[in-house]
Amino acid sequence: MSDKENVTPTSTKCQHVFQEAMMDPLTRSQREQIAKFLVSHESHLDMTHHLEDILEMPVYDYRLKHLFYSDVNDLIHFRRQFFCSLGNFLVRMAEARYQIELWDRESHQKHSFPINELSEADHVTVRKGTAVETLTYELYGLKLRRKFDIEQGRLYRIKTQFYVAGKEVALIDGLMSLQQRLDESTPWLQAGLVGIQDFT
Repeated sequence: MSDKENVTPTSTKCQHVFQEAMMDPLTRSQREQIAKFLVSHESHLDMTHHLEDILEMPVYDYRLKHLFYSDVNDLIHFRRQFFCSLGNFLVRMAEARYQIELWDRESHQKHSFPINELSEADHVTVRKGTAVETLTYELYGLKLRRKFDIEQGRLYRIKTQFYVAGKEVALIDGLMSLQQRLDESTPWLQAGLVGIQDFT
């Protein structure tokens, strides 16, 4: 049987060709919408490059360093993913605990959610206020706390604190203490596959 006869209409390549052959030419309205999309996309790229010049680092690196989140749900989504991966390891190996506290300056309400209630935080919207997340490594006597300003729904980190045996220490010293305790049980940390900040 020839190669030509082996090609079936179900192959991905054939499906794309078939779909293109069946499509009508773009209408004027569709072209206008595409043009708007392309302008918006180019504007987004320009703004991203401009912001990265100001921050002197890629935008996504900046976000992964916990310096800002688009809203409370963005932070909660990040934490829920975290506790499905490395965070789950920390819960088992370091008896890690987590809590997020939200102060709404407009409604004067306070919300507090531990790990097992993070899904409930998805329903909370704060436009102006403060968020404080605390990650405690109970087995090691370590605690990390981050504080965020909430402005127009956006979260901007303003402070990071690290505690060893209840005493505040410099962040770098706290991270080194955490790394020393994790090194023995985390070969992927020793191998450089993940960094110590990935555990925070």
